[in-house]
Amino acid sequence: MDGCEEKIRKYFFNYYNRPNLTPIPTSVIQRKLEDNYPPWKVTDTLKKLEKEKVLNSMEIKTKYGAKILFYFPKKIISNYNDEEKIIAKIRRTTKYIDKYSNQKLTNILGKHLHALVKYELRVQGFEIIDEYNVNSYKGRKLEGIHNTMDLLAEHKEKDLVIGVEVKNELDIMDNTELDIKLNLCKELKITPIFACRWLNPYRQKIEDNGGFLWQFKTQMYPLGFETFTKFIKQKFRFPVKVATEIPKKPVTEFEEWLKTK
Repeated sequence: MDGCEEKIRKYFFNYYNRPNLTPIPTSVIQRKLEDNYPPWKVTDTLKKLEKEKVLNSMEIKTKYGAKILFYFPKKIISNYNDEEKIIAKIRRTTKYIDKYSNQKLTNILGKHLHALVKYELRVQGFEIIDEYNVNSYKGRKLEGIHNTMDLLAEHKEKDLVIGVEVKNELDIMDNTELDIKLNLCKELKITPIFACRWLNPYRQKIEDNGGFLWQFKTQMYPLGFETFTKFIKQKFRFPVKVATEIPKKPVTEFEEWLKTK
């Protein structure tokens, strides 16, 4: 049994190997273990445990179209009534997931982090040249639906032009999308910056392509969402908070990186 499997089992069985009666969404387990294991490792381990008949899974479609996979110990279902109880718990949890998956809310969060990053770039001596759907620079251009960055900025003193992708999401960016954006920056001859909550599994790839991972670890909400973020933290233990500026540690890391340019 590897370390990931051991940790996952602890979410479904207690010290005496008694099963936890609460079904858990895949995303919750991924967030809990992200410091040590990439999301695909967690997903593969959950599938392995299901194949070994340790866990069962149930998929449900959310209000906004996404499908959520819940896991729970196989031994807790012995009859129809048990299954009905699990389904009821899953439906209740899905209603909460719908609250933070609302497209209107995710758009607000994206714009909020975009504004915070834009402000901090100006503080750090950058001039914003273009923003939203950036796919060209000095006559160089790439077409394509994912061939865009959120911000294009030039440093006022250094010979440094950056393309910034802003992601204020709990889930990490898909590897294919990351490759497309790295290629875009390479073709435009600009430095890629990924300003996001979490992208640590791809840190080495970003750095190998001359970029910088500006990672905040927390999903940042604007003022007015204090009650909501408290609820999300209590319900799912997600790393969320209300923030009106980029946290101090990531700012310091960005400043140290700038010194090398």
